[in-house]
Amino acid sequence: MFFDDILLFIAVIILFIAIILLFIAIIILLFSDMFLFNQLFADLPNQSLNHSFTRLLFTLMNPYIKHLCYCLASTVLACSSPKTAIKDEHVTHAHENKSVMVELTQNQVKNNDIQMGSTTEKVLSGVLKVNGTLDVPPQNMVSISAKMGGFVKAIHLLQGTTVRQGQLLAVIENQDFILLQQDYLDAQSRLTFQQAEFERQKQLNTENVNAQKTFQQATSEYNALQAKIKGLEARLSLINLDLNYLKKGNIVNSYNVYATASGVVTAVLVNVGKFVNPQDMLFEISDTSDMSANLMVFEQDIPKIKVGQQVRFTLVNQPEKEYAAKVYLINPQVRQDRSIRVQCRIEGSVAALSPNTFLKALVELDKTSVHALPDEAFIQEEGKDYVFVFKNKTKGMSNYERIEVKKGITESGFTEVTFIDKSLNTDQIITKGAFLLLAQLKNATGGEEGHAH
Repeated sequence: MFFDDILLFIAVIILFIAIILLFIAIIILLFSDMFLFNQLFADLPNQSLNHSFTRLLFTLMNPYIKHLCYCLASTVLACSSPKTAIKDEHVTHAHENKSVMVELTQNQVKNNDIQMGSTTEKVLSGVLKVNGTLDVPPQNMVSISAKMGGFVKAIHLLQGTTVRQGQLLAVIENQDFILLQQDYLDAQSRLTFQQAEFERQKQLNTENVNAQKTFQQATSEYNALQAKIKGLEARLSLINLDLNYLKKGNIVNSYNVYATASGVVTAVLVNVGKFVNPQDMLFEISDTSDMSANLMVFEQDIPKIKVGQQVRFTLVNQPEKEYAAKVYLINPQVRQDRSIRVQCRIEGSVAALSPNTFLKALVELDKTSVHALPDEAFIQEEGKDYVFVFKNKTKGMSNYERIEVKKGITESGFTEVTFIDKSLNTDQIITKGAFLLLAQLKNATGGEEGHAH
């Protein structure tokens, strides 16, 4: 500002000097030209002729005088232009900083239930936003496989079917089952003879009639046959064959596969006619009655997580419904994506939930006391947060001013608020009806900030 005033002062002085020089130059030109004129035309008697030449002389001088004046005016304008620009800049700045006001009539205030209030002390907890999935604990997931190889003869379920423990899932057949049953029946028939032989040799050995070697051989064969029968019974039990039914001579060529746990069939990996080996998985059953929320927490947020913290989450396919959970296990192993896994036990029924569903969770951190306003008191414009404050009443009109604020913790319908201008009176904040005031502002100003009526 001081520098610009100096420039303007210098320009005025230059202009003043230039005007003086201009007059001096004109006088000199006039007198010099008149002197030449008198010398050249002194003998002319006609005074009108002298007057005509004088007019011609001024006509010839006019272009030079005009050019000199133009140069002087341009210099003065150039020197004074910074001051004008500075003035315009201040006008623009003043326009940007002017307050945004809205006026409502008393009927509008009453009919739209505009309510005022002040900030209240609320104990709110900060939250950490994380993503995750719904997981079934490993102990609740069961893989069903074939105990013995064979061809799939029948399947009695589809993926997504709810099954109970012991329910028939599939039937598998193989000719080797027939040979296995034959071996068992043959061993059973030889066991009767071998047992009788063992008892006879034992009696003879007691009476010292036979040799000790003969008795030992009979004992060995009898024990070996018993071991073989027990092994065959164990193998037959694995494929759920009824031994009592088999001992009656009933041989079958297939065996049944049953569910070893209750739950939902989440995978069916075979079809009728397919040959399966003992290491092949046929079905997968998940007990979804005890699912957990598996959260992904990045390493910079690990210190914020503690066992026992409350968690609120929503599912991607059900964003309108909120579920509650609690942190019960923190895996300290940092994965390649620089995150850890946090297990949360879901509270309430999880019957309607599906495993592996993506979720968005809010982990409640430590609680703190803050100044808060109801969520409906805030409005947002161009990425900034505002509230309306009652200013005064003039001529029956209620005046409200829009002021910028900063939002903080949000919980249970209240949000922490920080006022940028600490000098404002914040005792009469619009806690209900802020969106109506915003609409009134936009309608009255056509989207431009200013004073809305």
